[in-house]
Amino acid sequence: MKKLIFLFCLFCAAGSLAAQQDPMFTKYMFNSLIYANPAYAGTHEYGSLSVGGRKQWAGIEGAPLTSMLAFENRILDERVGLGLTFTYDKIGIDRTLILGTNYAYRMEVGRGELALGLSAGLVHYHSRVSLLGPWTTDDPAFANAADPAAIFQFGAGVQYHEQGFFVGFAAPRIYANDTNKPIELTRHYYGYGGYNFELPGLDVSLIPSLFARYEPSAPFQADINLRAQFQDVFSAGVTYRTDQTFGAMFQVQVLDNLLLGYAYDITTSQLRRFSSGTHEVTVGYLLGQPFRSPVDTPRFFF
Repeated sequence: MKKLIFLFCLFCAAGSLAAQQDPMFTKYMFNSLIYANPAYAGTHEYGSLSVGGRKQWAGIEGAPLTSMLAFENRILDERVGLGLTFTYDKIGIDRTLILGTNYAYRMEVGRGELALGLSAGLVHYHSRVSLLGPWTTDDPAFANAADPAAIFQFGAGVQYHEQGFFVGFAAPRIYANDTNKPIELTRHYYGYGGYNFELPGLDVSLIPSLFARYEPSAPFQADINLRAQFQDVFSAGVTYRTDQTFGAMFQVQVLDNLLLGYAYDITTSQLRRFSSGTHEVTVGYLLGQPFRSPVDTPRFFF
């Protein structure tokens, strides 16, 4: 019965899974943009290290489970940003490990700062066909499906921000060397933007933002976000994703350099009958002293 429920849920969510060769996040408040855009590396006034996990559609067997780790910092007169990323995805019988390196160069343009980014990475894919049952061992249809595949990929991105306004675009997989591999990697495109409104007389900011993702073989998705930031110590927000998902999130600075964050999603689609929602947890650590940036950079965009 559980397998029937799972297959039904996969059918309902086929578009979401098709687009999930790259990791998906709800809480972009701390460092998650570095997975989408290499130009994000070195954006903020601190270097940072973050770890986290995301359990999607809790209660459904085989639903996506993601672990992630990211590091980013500025070097060379603070013009160059470097980033390292690690993600591990489990979706059904599929296992995907992505190791990424990001490079960003920053320059002053007008009253703001423009960053150009490049990324290179390795995608290791393995399908554990044996989990489907012993009958798959002799089935020719699964002869190549169990073979692991290692694929190199390259991407690029751009980001601009000035005095609270920010916008970015990235294609983290412009090229992928996938010849004769059991998995075909598709291109993903990401765009985002927003504004940090500081409320007069209050140490509070409101940050509306939009994050969009497009992959040719899956439905277009967009996250519409609104976050409130209190004294750079606590933030809370809500989001709506166009695949019928609502979410809430918060982040708190528990120590001078330590931040904890949590996000919860719930869908209004047919999946709600079988899932208690999606949970996402992150822990971030700020590194060293703040940089001297010519542009006022909010600690976190969204």
